[in-house]
Amino acid sequence: MKSALGPFAVAVVLAIGGMALWIAGRTETQLADVHKQLAMLHYADAQDEGSEVEQTLGLERRVPMLGKAAETDARGARASAGYWRTDYAAIAPQHDANGVITETDPAILLLNANAAFRASQAAGDRLDAARRLDTVVKSYAEVLKAPVCSGGDRACDGRAMDAAFNYEYAIRTRDMLAKARPAPASKTAAKPAANAKADDRQRKKLDKCHQTLTDAIAQQQHYKSVNNSKVHGCLKEVEKLEQEGIFTASDRSMIQKDREDLEQSVPKPGMRLPKPL
Repeated sequence: MKSALGPFAVAVVLAIGGMALWIAGRTETQLADVHKQLAMLHYADAQDEGSEVEQTLGLERRVPMLGKAAETDARGARASAGYWRTDYAAIAPQHDANGVITETDPAILLLNANAAFRASQAAGDRLDAARRLDTVVKSYAEVLKAPVCSGGDRACDGRAMDAAFNYEYAIRTRDMLAKARPAPASKTAAKPAANAKADDRQRKKLDKCHQTLTDAIAQQQHYKSVNNSKVHGCLKEVEKLEQEGIFTASDRSMIQKDREDLEQSVPKPGMRLPKPL
């Protein structure tokens, strides 16, 4: 009896080990396919396959060391694909019932924070952007709470430096938006918009020029420089609209003078505002 139990126990152990290795190989193959899609810039396929791998992890989660690493890898690949697809809502970090972020991987947390910053740039107004940036600051703070990097871990060191820089940048941007006063209306764009007899196409151009010149005033106040190409392009649009005869006679001379003053005060195109992140 003893002689039979020994080989049977060895067979069971070998079978379990073989099953674990087979599961590990299958999971690694699936993750390799996801990373291949990422490398080929097929972000939609990578996001879908990453989600599928993450959802189908069953026995793999119970394999020591492999389970947690595979789950984190799949989640990270899915988040990377969503980020590059600008699908920021899909990669937002999950929270528990108390509102605490459940994600613990620093690389994924940094990606979530960067996505939240990008999403904040689409805010409808200044105060909404400031509120969103407050959440962004907290997200970067979560990244900075990660354990100290071990010696020689260049990826971890680079991630920590990026998180620290973006944390400071987000704070300054939030504070600047919170303290900034609404920019005064542009004389060149506001008056024509009020008095112009324009169709929908022409009015859209006027509204766009109004926003461009308003932004230029705010940029000049905060950055001491403007996007000259956009300003001059807007002035050309106003000139074309003037030639189309949509302005009243009383406004025409005023528009001409304002346009000439702006052309003299704004240098030729060439200077660009720095782009964040």
